Amino acid sequence: MRGQALIPGLHRAHRPARLAFVLAAFAAAALAGCTVTSGPDDIAIEHFAEYPGVATLLAEQHCAKFGKQAKLVQMGAQDTYGIGIRKRVSVYHCIDGPAGAGETKAKP
Repeated sequence: MRGQALIPGLHRAHRPARLAFVLAAFAAAALAGCTVTSGPDDIAIEHFAEYPGVATLLAEQHCAKFGKQAKLVQMGAQDTYGIGIRKRVSVYHCIDGPAGAGETKAKP
């Protein structure tokens, strides 16, 4: 049964749908940030250098859980990985106050 699908014809019939799913999953992962460390007072997020807004959004959501607002305190240097993917780590402090009421942007 090597090379045969469990249901005959299923493998070839669903190849475009499977490819579309894999590409959509990769695109979603590519735009997302990844939390490096977090706590009630701060969060560090690794994200694609071209999309710092993703990190800001994740930080705002994290700090809002504690009734605080996110403030960007450090944006790390860019690291370039194998195929030209550029990432950086941004650090946010969760400060007292209503979520979204403070300054959350800094110049790189």
